[in-house]
Amino acid sequence: MIDTQHVTPTEARQGRPGWPVLYVLIAGLVLASIAAGIIFFGAKATDDVPNSSTKGVSEAPALSLAA
Repeated sequence: MIDTQHVTPTEARQGRPGWPVLYVLIAGLVLASIAAGIIFFGAKATDDVPNSSTKGVSEAPALSLAA
């Protein structure tokens, strides 16, 4: 036979609710935003820098589909 133990919903919770959880979530959101900003603006900053390996190489002209 299976022994069952009755617990209240409060006792069955795995973690404590409250402010510490909110602090962790906000800190994670702030850190993710900072990382995204660094990636975005870092990529933008390097877009204007000419690449020495492509110096003297011209791009192919765009293909025109007009008849």
